[in-house]
Amino acid sequence: MNKNKKKEIVAVDPKPISPEQAKKEKQEVLQAYKKLEPHLQRARRLRNRQASRLLKRNKNWTRGILDKLEDQGFLVKVRDRANDCHWYFSNQAGFYKSDELYKLLPEKEKNRILGQLSDHPISLLMIANALYGSEKQGVEFLTTLFAYYLALGLIRANKKGNEYSLTPRGVELGVDAQSIMTLETTALENKIFVKGEESGDMPASLAEVREILKKDRVNKMVPVTDLSEELKGKDLKLLFVGEVLYGSQYTDEELLEWILSATDKPSLVITSGLVQGRFEVKNKAKSNMLVEEGGLHKIESQFHSAGLLLDWMEKIVTNKVCVIQGDDDWRLAEDYATLMHLAEGKNPWKFGVNWQSFSAEMTRRLDNKELRRKIRAQWEIIDTYQLRIGSSLLNRQEVYNKIGIRKSEYRLIIEIRLAKQYGFNYPKDYEKVVNVAALYGNIGKRIVTPDTLRLKVADNKEIRVVHNAGFSDITQYQATIQHMDAIARHLGLSRQELPWMLADFHQESFFAEYLMGTWILNLPGMQNTMPAAAYTMKEWNTRILESKERRQDRVRKEPVSPSAPEIILCADGRLRFRILNRSVMKVIEAHKGMKEQRSVGLLATDEQFGSITQWPELVVKFLDYGLHERQAEHLWINGDFIHGNMYPQNTAENRPTRLTSMHAQKKFSFGLVAPLILGAPNLKDVAAWLGNHEWNNFDAKRSGDSPLTFLETGLQGVLMERERLGIDNPLKKALTISRIRWMDTHNPQGDIVNWPFFVDTICGFKVAIQHMWQPFAGRTPADEGKKWLRNMARASRGIDLLLGGDKHSVWMTELGDKVIVQAGAAAGQSGYELRAGLMSTVMFTLIEFSTHHGITVEFVPWEFLLNYKFQSPAYKGKDDEFVRPAEGTKGYQQGKMAPFIENMIDELTGYIPV
Repeated sequence: MNKNKKKEIVAVDPKPISPEQAKKEKQEVLQAYKKLEPHLQRARRLRNRQASRLLKRNKNWTRGILDKLEDQGFLVKVRDRANDCHWYFSNQAGFYKSDELYKLLPEKEKNRILGQLSDHPISLLMIANALYGSEKQGVEFLTTLFAYYLALGLIRANKKGNEYSLTPRGVELGVDAQSIMTLETTALENKIFVKGEESGDMPASLAEVREILKKDRVNKMVPVTDLSEELKGKDLKLLFVGEVLYGSQYTDEELLEWILSATDKPSLVITSGLVQGRFEVKNKAKSNMLVEEGGLHKIESQFHSAGLLLDWMEKIVTNKVCVIQGDDDWRLAEDYATLMHLAEGKNPWKFGVNWQSFSAEMTRRLDNKELRRKIRAQWEIIDTYQLRIGSSLLNRQEVYNKIGIRKSEYRLIIEIRLAKQYGFNYPKDYEKVVNVAALYGNIGKRIVTPDTLRLKVADNKEIRVVHNAGFSDITQYQATIQHMDAIARHLGLSRQELPWMLADFHQESFFAEYLMGTWILNLPGMQNTMPAAAYTMKEWNTRILESKERRQDRVRKEPVSPSAPEIILCADGRLRFRILNRSVMKVIEAHKGMKEQRSVGLLATDEQFGSITQWPELVVKFLDYGLHERQAEHLWINGDFIHGNMYPQNTAENRPTRLTSMHAQKKFSFGLVAPLILGAPNLKDVAAWLGNHEWNNFDAKRSGDSPLTFLETGLQGVLMERERLGIDNPLKKALTISRIRWMDTHNPQGDIVNWPFFVDTICGFKVAIQHMWQPFAGRTPADEGKKWLRNMARASRGIDLLLGGDKHSVWMTELGDKVIVQAGAAAGQSGYELRAGLMSTVMFTLIEFSTHHGITVEFVPWEFLLNYKFQSPAYKGKDDEFVRPAEGTKGYQQGKMAPFIENMIDELTGYIPV
């Protein structure tokens, strides 16, 4: 016999019971229920040991009776894992109120029951059978519980009430206990709103009103992020990247990637307008301008692309990447908050007052208030969070795949925030999906804000950037700097402290202005609208030349120039601008792999030697710095070199300088600057041309001469003598410019013109310079350059950089990938300017050209020059002689210049004894 052979298990039918025995068991069960019912009425639920005590029987017998009560539909047994026990609930109709039963049931049991539901109807009997093994068990119990969820609009029943399914609201919000707590909190917030609408405590006095307003303002002040310590003692390099708008068909990704590879270790990258959005709810026609390939019209792809971009920025930056949410982010917040409202079964478009009942009107108001809260949460929390983590939120299926919970990440975030706000727990599995740290603050190198970005980068230097300072047809399409300029001037007028830099992104047009210590900027974007502007690309509305904002159904006067400004604040106070655009990219890419060509040019403009506004001490220091420390190869004397004698009160006004005659001005200026020019180690050419101060002198000009000929003849005389003596000199050309041949015209052999205009090509870049560009052609001096370019149109296509003077103020702008610089002056404030309400800016300009780095415009402030030490042989060691009398001294009171200058003027006059 095989001992290992397994015994066969034979099924045996249960022994049938007699009708009498069945009747007896039923009576026994009824009697047991009657004994237990008072306790159930009182305690509302029952445990096994409580039943054993009430029935006065042992646990095994009691367990058997309870099982029979469950089988016969009197009770429902529920497992409570948290307390390691079973609860028995009554299954009698009307025994519980729905909200009471909801509160009594353990959370896991509620989740188990609701887990049977989906968006497809299922019969109540099937649910009972799946949960309790019989269609007879738990039907009334389930009906009561489901009534709670029906009232919340999370589930629905058919007309007979025997089939249930999730509503779209239930699918979106979820029906688990955490979701219900969130709904209850929303109801609490609505209740607080209703209470706030009722009469309450009133301010006792105006003093209390004043304190309330003061507290409100304090709470709403945007904090300043202090980076001054980590940036201390170093050059500050800023890179501004605006209006990337992933999802837009105009995004210039090629240029953007080139810019990020061309910039070297910026201290801060400041960016705004990263995603375009989907236009889900409003302005659906606008969706036609979205990218149709590769899924970039989807918000998840847009945020993913933005995340990749921000990751790249974090790799190249040394300190922080700052992200400012923009108008497209706001529209996205509105769209998605409205969609969430709709998904919850609420109508955001209930307009007008419903007079049928107060409750209906209050419901409408509560729904609208809740929508406002959703939009604010989407704007201040969700959008900010997505930019911090660099991706869009996960949908229900993605969350389910990760943690087994059928809720979107949006719902998890709402539940986490409300749980933290009102002090209840949330499942820790949520944190496997939601980066809670990013939900409540910035992480890593990334700073994200829906508000104004305020950064302290050094003592008394704050950067203040908004996405959109203001929108109008005028400010966006014609005079982009107007709004920011007006704000800055009004703040200064009102004795408000102005930041070092005040900027916005919305205009998509580069414009810069220097206003008494504050740089005012419109920052450019990454939208290349040229194909649409040329009518060579499909666009949903052919009247629109670019994709900026949904309100646009009007013609923009000029297509935008995609670019990114790199601005370096040197530790010594100099400021360097590099505009990275397609024109610059083309030249640099053409010289890729070749040896770098580099050249520096100095723009000497508006010195006005002979005027009481002159600053010869600073002019000499600037020329020394440019020609000797920076080894400049080109010197451009851009007019108003001498003050001239151009108005009747000239002699009386400028008598204190003792340089009122043309001869004295020429002799003084040549004697001052010639030693620097002739001793420059790398200077190759000097070019000079007239400004209005020379032009309006009719002495030499009437005879065909130029008031600046003395520079040309004087310098050429020295060069000729050196050549005769065999002395090698780097300076080869010294010219006064008046006659030119304009080649890029539509006329035969170009056009011969007699005008003080200069053009040169340096390191592959063409620079055009004249003293005045189309005077009075626009609101700002930079607009004059833009107007000239527009008027010349195709004839000016080869120009990369436009330099101008005359206006004694600093401006920069960009048009058609051409950078326009209105340079500051070497002369201070004049009576003419004071009369006209204009403020002169003493600022010097140096241009650096490179085949590897493009064009860098360097502004050299007088503060830097005051501390600069001479390097040229002519003036080295004489720094103290170039310091003007200090305030409070007699020389200061008399308006004296530096000792060297005063002595030099003294030496101009001598008498020969006869």
